[in-house]
Amino acid sequence: MSGESSYPEDLLPSNMFSMKRSPVLWIGSGISKRFAENFRTWDGLLSDVASRFGVDPDTYTALKLEASMEVADPDTDRDLVYMKTASKLSARLVSMFADGTLRPRDLLSEDELDQYRHGVDPFKLLVCSGMGKAAYREERREEIECFAELRDSVPAVVTTNYDTVVEDLFGSGFKVFNDVDEYYAPDSIGMGEIYKIHGTVRMPRGIVITERDHRRFESRRPIVSAKILSLMCEAPLLILGHSADDRIVRDSIRDMFNGFSREKASEVARNIVFIQYREGASPERGVIMIESSNGAIPVQMVVLDDMLPIFRDASRHRRTLTVGQIRMLRRMMSDVSLTADPNNDPRMAYAGIEGIDDVDPNRTVIALTSRVYLDAARSFSSFSIDDIIRDVLGSRSLPAESVVKVWFEERRQGGMARTVRYSTTWHPWNWIPMSSHPG
Repeated sequence: MSGESSYPEDLLPSNMFSMKRSPVLWIGSGISKRFAENFRTWDGLLSDVASRFGVDPDTYTALKLEASMEVADPDTDRDLVYMKTASKLSARLVSMFADGTLRPRDLLSEDELDQYRHGVDPFKLLVCSGMGKAAYREERREEIECFAELRDSVPAVVTTNYDTVVEDLFGSGFKVFNDVDEYYAPDSIGMGEIYKIHGTVRMPRGIVITERDHRRFESRRPIVSAKILSLMCEAPLLILGHSADDRIVRDSIRDMFNGFSREKASEVARNIVFIQYREGASPERGVIMIESSNGAIPVQMVVLDDMLPIFRDASRHRRTLTVGQIRMLRRMMSDVSLTADPNNDPRMAYAGIEGIDDVDPNRTVIALTSRVYLDAARSFSSFSIDDIIRDVLGSRSLPAESVVKVWFEERRQGGMARTVRYSTTWHPWNWIPMSSHPG
């Protein structure tokens, strides 16, 4: 493993993106393979499942060869070969159930049997039952821990993986969307979210594994591309764990490029970095050419054999609030914008909001405090929240976020409002009054 101190600065994603923010992650199976001891490749997964209902290795190989003969270029489109193989195995299993060669109850658990009786493909049930909780590689401990710390930095994750590695490592602060249908939901706000575009092991019915599933996904891929593009309005995109010729990635990026002029597509491309792992490779820069209606657009790529510098670079922009707190604040701000009469909303209150249209947004202060402190502020006839924050901004002696609680602590002790200038502790969250300082 190369030392981080020797890793070229110009090949750190944060120095390659034109947008200087923490990136959205697009995670492929290479990350799960890297972290999990019990990870299985497409080939290993299908052959293991096939053996569970009596398909011997030679028969499995024959089915895979049949599938490859149906694909124009099986060497560059291996995923389609495996999807066709999965289709053949699914059909064979259903046929065995239908002709009595095999009884469902001899193969499926009670829960799986119930799902089968409600129309879930039994092959998918076997695939998901064989993908238990990940056992993590001890030799990757430092790397795994560093990846898990990205939960404090990255706004969202897109993944094609069925497994639960990402959500397990990121924790409950991230909301998981397991189906494209869920993207159109009031609680989808583009922050603290994981989008499992090929489904999840927890919901076998929806995983994308057979050719039929793939066709359905292709018809819905523009929705996925649009979601990723909407995330990229606020953050760059870092692609990890996918091969350079991954068709899903290429097609989704092409969807994004097709909707723009060549100039704008090139601007979007400058905020995408593709990380290509290659064992033993020295870090080097490359490009992936994506064909679009605007011609071929280059996407930046880094080839390397050490992921630690990448994970640490992606976590460079640490957030001052947790993902859960940011999600809450975004929901509150969404409620503000969607409420016809926000002043009558019992969850919301404002101070100093008047005249905000005339203020430079770069000089607008959002102060967070509790409803208790807000009510206390209104109980003093001489001072308002707006007065207090303006006092601090005018003196430049304290950061604006330290003002509210300090002032009230000093008032309770008989001090004057000016004593706010001599204390610096405040632990807010939960409430949003807004105040502006025009100059």
